[in-house]
Amino acid sequence: LQQCLHSLLEQPGLNISMVTVYMDGYDLETHTVASLYGVRTIFFNKTKSRSKMKLVYRHADEITMHYARSLPLIFNLHPAVEEAVIIEEDHVVSPDFLSFFSQLIPTLRKDSSLFSVSAFNHNGYAHSAQDSSAVYRTEFFPGRAWVLRRQLWNELRSTFPVCCGGWSWDLWMRQDKQRKDRETLIPDIPRVKHIGRIGMQVNGQYWQKYFKESILNKHSFSSLQAVNKLTANEYEEHLNRILRVGEVIDTTKQVVCGA
Repeated sequence: LQQCLHSLLEQPGLNISMVTVYMDGYDLETHTVASLYGVRTIFFNKTKSRSKMKLVYRHADEITMHYARSLPLIFNLHPAVEEAVIIEEDHVVSPDFLSFFSQLIPTLRKDSSLFSVSAFNHNGYAHSAQDSSAVYRTEFFPGRAWVLRRQLWNELRSTFPVCCGGWSWDLWMRQDKQRKDRETLIPDIPRVKHIGRIGMQVNGQYWQKYFKESILNKHSFSSLQAVNKLTANEYEEHLNRILRVGEVIDTTKQVVCGA
C-alpha cells in the first residue's frame, strides 16, 4: 500500500480528497500508512467466506465481497462524479497514470461500445511493448487499475456476485452477459505494475512467471496517438488500413538456423 500511495501521490494535479483506501477489516498498519499520506480510509467488518470449496475459491469470494461493498460507496461518497479509477493496493502506477486516463475518458463517455479503460496490458513486456503513445481496443477486461463509470455500475450492481459462489469479481466482469460485446481500451506500455509477490490469489511463482518482467511507462507525459480513431468504426477502419499496407510474411520459407 505504501508504494502504491507513494506512486499515486506523485501524480501532477492529484486531488488527495478524492482518494480513499477501502479495507476489508480494520488493520492498524494499513490505516497508519494511509493517514501518513493524508488519505481517507473506510473499513468493513472482515469478510469470511462460508463456502466449503477449496481455499482459492473462498479467497475469491472474500475479494469479490469486498468489491461488492466498496464500489457503491465510491459513488455515494462522491455524488457528482461519473467515473472512478479503481486500483488494487499491490500495484504501483506510472508518472503519467492520471494523464493516460484523462486522455481516454472522453472517448469512453461517447462510445457505447466501450466497457472500460484499463492501465494494464497483459502483453506489456520489453520485447512486445515499445510505444508509450499506442492504445488498443481489446475484448478482454484486464482490471488491475481501471475506470468504472457510474452508468456501468448502475447496470451491474443488481447482479454483482455476492458470497459464496466462488466467483472472482474480474472473471464475472469478463463474462459476455456483463460485457455485452463491449471492449476495453488498454495501453501498449502498461501504466500500472503488479508488485505483490504474495497475496490471496497470487504466490511467488505465479508473480515471477507473469508479472516480474512486465514493464511500466517511465515518461511523465505521453501524448496518446490517434485517440480520435479509438471509437469502434474508426478503429476497425484504422486496423484495416494498416493490414492493407502490411507486409505478408510466409513463415514456411524462413530458414531456421540451429546453434
